[in-house]
Amino acid sequence: MGCNHPEDVTKYFDRECNRESDRYVYTNRSDAMSNSWTRLFCWRPTKETLLGFVAGLVVIALSAAMIPTQGLPWLSIAIRDIGQMLLAGVVFPLTYVRRRGGASRDFGLSFKKWYLFLPINIALGGALFALFLSKAPPPAAFRPDWWKAAFIMCAGIFETLFFYAFLRTLFERAFGAVPAVILAALFYAFHHVGFQPEYGKLVFVGLMYATAFRLGNSALLIYPFFWGVGASYDVLVQSQAVSPILHAEPRALYLGFLMVGALIVAAARQHTPMNRQRGYGILSSLFLTLLNREAASRISKSDQIMEALGVREGWAVADLGSGGGHFTVRFAGKVGPGGKVYAIDKRPDYLEFVRRQAERSGLMNIACVPATSDRPDLPEAALDLVFVRNVFHHLRRPADYMASLRTRLKPGGRIAVIEHKPKGGLTFVALFKHSTSSDVVTRDMEEAGYSLSESFDFLPGQSFSLFAPK
Repeated sequence: MGCNHPEDVTKYFDRECNRESDRYVYTNRSDAMSNSWTRLFCWRPTKETLLGFVAGLVVIALSAAMIPTQGLPWLSIAIRDIGQMLLAGVVFPLTYVRRRGGASRDFGLSFKKWYLFLPINIALGGALFALFLSKAPPPAAFRPDWWKAAFIMCAGIFETLFFYAFLRTLFERAFGAVPAVILAALFYAFHHVGFQPEYGKLVFVGLMYATAFRLGNSALLIYPFFWGVGASYDVLVQSQAVSPILHAEPRALYLGFLMVGALIVAAARQHTPMNRQRGYGILSSLFLTLLNREAASRISKSDQIMEALGVREGWAVADLGSGGGHFTVRFAGKVGPGGKVYAIDKRPDYLEFVRRQAERSGLMNIACVPATSDRPDLPEAALDLVFVRNVFHHLRRPADYMASLRTRLKPGGRIAVIEHKPKGGLTFVALFKHSTSSDVVTRDMEEAGYSLSESFDFLPGQSFSLFAPK
């Protein structure tokens, strides 16, 4: 193991989560959606099964509502883009999974076996494209419309998430794998009622994609290549019944932005008991990977930060609010086998992400510690450095929290605080108030019993200060 869990963290990940209301018990070893085909048919419908049927019918009804509004193109667009695809098709299933205690990988949204599934996805897409070219080649005058293709790929996020991940999973829990594939295909076909009523062909297409998805229980088996080739070629070249895609450029831009944003927000909020027990899925992994890329970017100047901190071999460092663990791993490399790094975060799935990073890097000197509201569980007089990057504004009582760390520092130990400066405009920092002025940071630290020992001004938009106990 590359990251040592305290006993309470181990309990977090090993305990069972008993969902009595849905008559399912998930453990850290198995769950009702295992990838085996031992339950092709069953009968155990629950309230969530009814919810799946209602959600599918709502999506079909929204599509049908496009028919009488064809003379009002912007209303029809709003019904499909905002009502059907974004709210009902993306936001609702993501919210349901989070609030009901599910994990994204239970619904096939996982990086598991990506090295196998993505090549299969590409191969299937290539084979389908070759089949299209041989059976129904495009006319000589055909020119692809890339904005329409981009809009189609946004629709693919909705269809993959809603029909093949969300609905199929709920139906499989109730009826088994075979009925779930059939039901998902039927809902997929009939949701085209308002813009491409070719039900016979679309049922076959739905069966094809639902079956491929289920064989590995992974979205990576169909999206983006296999699904993208089939949908793009059908809509742009083959189909004679599909409604024209109006205003493709702005629709592709705002849908892509909103859908990706919804996925990132879902990743950031994925802290259900199930996820704490079983680690992170594709959404949390994506969010934490983005955090690490941001920390490693040239704008963040992580190399200069490390140089300014002067971390030495044998040190003990606490990374408060470790997030994706970029600095945790860098500290671990600096302090060496004789040192220790404590990754501290309130999110067990974040700590699991860091633990796996440590394992992959072969680092044995990282300990994962769950954060508490008053003080972290750290040894007395053991730390040479506490690193607090973009976390200070999250502390409810920063002066009290920092005061509790004084006894954890060795003589000569320091606390490094990097914090966003207040900004105006429509920026993430301004909208969500993820900032604290350097004057407020210094005031709170002085109240906690520290004095400013050094400050740096090489970080754009951030303050960087070192504090030592008075």
